[in-house]
Amino acid sequence: QGTLLVNKSEITGNGASQVKNLRIAAKDGTAAQEPGADIKFAFAVDRKTQVLTFNSIEVNAGLGQINVNQGVLPLGEKTQVPMSMDISAKNVDLEKVKPFAVLFASLPKETQISGITESKISLSSDKNIYKVKTDSTKINGLKFVYPGEKPFDANEVSLVFEAEINPKEKTVNIKKLQLDSPQIKIRKGEFSKLTDAGKTKLTGQAELEYDWSALSVFTAPFLPEGLTLKGQRKDSVSF
Repeated sequence: QGTLLVNKSEITGNGASQVKNLRIAAKDGTAAQEPGADIKFAFAVDRKTQVLTFNSIEVNAGLGQINVNQGVLPLGEKTQVPMSMDISAKNVDLEKVKPFAVLFASLPKETQISGITESKISLSSDKNIYKVKTDSTKINGLKFVYPGEKPFDANEVSLVFEAEINPKEKTVNIKKLQLDSPQIKIRKGEFSKLTDAGKTKLTGQAELEYDWSALSVFTAPFLPEGLTLKGQRKDSVSF
């Protein structure tokens, strides 16, 4: 329900809607669902420039609250205005987000994750490149469990992140990564992934402080079965 006003120069609207029992499934049977979400929105479309401006979007769902405070989205192929959005997330439950991470981000199904996240993220685009940036992401009560490994627990984790993603070229360039937790600290992290002719090349560098036993829960899916790592380390790595 809502209102829609149309004139020669623009189309404006505002209102509210409700989504129930949203379910997304892949061909292999992997699925994620959201029982219900309440959505409020206000927008304007400039008919001449073909630019959609979101004055506000508020989403209250079972997995958390997500707001778009200001967003610009080009509608036409020849539109010169780039996409940009400022997004804030509150009380996002990682346990409820997990099925979506399995579906879209290749998180191993056997992994268990929980915690409450608050974040402010900016999204923008430049031609085929999408830019993602956060200077304020915190996870409270993070717990990460992989079968056979000691669970990773952290009362608070903070994250600073800046990346450029090109879906067409299948490249990811992480220009800045900084993570703080009691067991793992990452400073001056820079990583890039390039896919060419079906081959993936990964390069990067970072300054690390970590407890191997805490880190093993994240590395276990990629290590040979039975291999365990222990000890405190402080390293500068590049590859």
